[in-house]
Amino acid sequence: MPGVLADLRRRCPELDVRLLECDPYPAAELVARGEVDLALVQDWPTVPLSVQEGLSRLDLGTDPVDLLLPAEDGLAELVAVPVQRLRGRRWISVPPGNICHDWLVRTLREAGEEPDVRYQVGEFETQIALVAAGLGIGLVPRLGRGALPPGVVARPVVPEPTRRVYALWRTQASRRPAITEALAVMRERSALLGAPAR
Repeated sequence: MPGVLADLRRRCPELDVRLLECDPYPAAELVARGEVDLALVQDWPTVPLSVQEGLSRLDLGTDPVDLLLPAEDGLAELVAVPVQRLRGRRWISVPPGNICHDWLVRTLREAGEEPDVRYQVGEFETQIALVAAGLGIGLVPRLGRGALPPGVVARPVVPEPTRRVYALWRTQASRRPAITEALAVMRERSALLGAPAR
């Protein structure tokens, strides 16, 4: 979002843009109620976000999710980690009620295990620090993290978990210049990230 906001400010300096970070569930509700004009949200194919009637959507691409673990963990030796190998592990995740947490719980239950989520924190940076301290493993989206600290490695999971990233707005506002410009910038930025708009 920093790049999107900076580009939008350069292109439309008179536009009053504000940012509110929240989980996709309340973000979609805020757009539906007209409390925000546009939301950048994500969901998972197995945990789709319920989008109310009257909202439009622009798909911006997908965001792969990697397993983060201490470098000395035996799974770090694998090129890719089968989801079945994730059983019996201590997890670091966002709190319940967050779409990422819901995905983790559902995925591990489908693999035959109730996940042992020991540490629940909202920020990916804190999750990564907990992994670096050897307290557990976590699944963190690539767009949700920067460079990893020494001692933490990322490995793909098989099957690969991915988030779908898209913009939501009220359909009746589709012709508003602020909406069309913001969507154009998001589309351009998603192409730069290698997540082409569909």
